[in-house]
Amino acid sequence: MDNCVINTYYNDDKTKIRESYFKLNGKIEGEYKLYDMNGKIWIIYNYINGIKYGKYVLYLANGIEIGNYHNNNREGECLFYYKDYKICRKYNYVNNQIEGKYESFHENGNIAISCFYNNGEKNGIYKQYYENGKLKFIYIYNNGVLI
Repeated sequence: MDNCVINTYYNDDKTKIRESYFKLNGKIEGEYKLYDMNGKIWIIYNYINGIKYGKYVLYLANGIEIGNYHNNNREGECLFYYKDYKICRKYNYVNNQIEGKYESFHENGNIAISCFYNNGEKNGIYKQYYENGKLKFIYIYNNGVLI
């Protein structure tokens, strides 16, 4: 990257804990990586002129979340995968809030939960399923309140 400075930070045990790229104006540019205490990548963000843009990846103990940022807000489809890369959850963000259809899946691939969000709140029919795919129960929400 032209006119950028790479900063890499280590803990006392010399394990890498953070790596970032800065423009000469001091704003983060490009990939920004955070590492866990064992030196494994935990989060990858992308920045343009100090603002989160584009794909991010979050590595958690139980899986991986992949989504997008636009102007520092989560936007668009977000996917969470089990450790074996089978889909666990999928949903959408609009202006940093979950919006629209939300689905989660059992490890065998069958649907676990199907519901809708409006402005970050559950809204409408909420269905939960057993691992074998049979309906377990149905709830109805109105702006995050169970009715």
